[in-house]
Amino acid sequence: MASNSSSTPPYTEDTPEHHQLLGLLGLICVRWNMADEILKSLLEELLDGNKQIRIVSAHMNNLTLRDAVRTISPYRVSPDTDDAIQHYIEFVDIMREYRNYVVHGCLMFGRDDKDPGFIILQHSARKDFVQHSEVVTADYLRKMVARLDVLISYGSKLMQFMSPDMRSFLKKFGEVERPPLPDKPPLPDRLKKPRTNPLGTPHQRQASQN
Repeated sequence: MASNSSSTPPYTEDTPEHHQLLGLLGLICVRWNMADEILKSLLEELLDGNKQIRIVSAHMNNLTLRDAVRTISPYRVSPDTDDAIQHYIEFVDIMREYRNYVVHGCLMFGRDDKDPGFIILQHSARKDFVQHSEVVTADYLRKMVARLDVLISYGSKLMQFMSPDMRSFLKKFGEVERPPLPDKPPLPDRLKKPRTNPLGTPHQRQASQN
């Protein structure tokens, strides 16, 4: 039976470029989970390494977990250590905005002026109706992965400083001494979403209706 060429879709997502984009998006999800796990571990260490706190943190989303660590830290550690923890929290806050933007906003594959990417489309209506839409390419996603790697490296070093259990585990690999507090990495820029008003402002709509 002859194949019907007209039934072949004119656009396919099964290409190396699309696989690369999907792989980067998956890597962002994995890296974000690692950063979130470090936040849970910090809460545990702030409460004297009590493993039972995991029962509580299992019921927390990332925002409530962040708030708990942020609030309890200055009561439990020195000012210098608290400053390092607060810096980790601020870094997490910034990367959460990026992570949510791409993970919840990607709708389909597309292309900017020259490179393939994901088409992002989001709407918000807190005060006025706003649309956020752009194409994010593999380069954009790779930069996100690199920032998350910096965040995870910093958080891991912070945990090595705070956690006797982690240092005991690392003895197997030759690392014995308690490291100093890690240097604070520069914070990434805050996410800036492109903004359009597809419905116009409320006053513009009222004027057009009069």
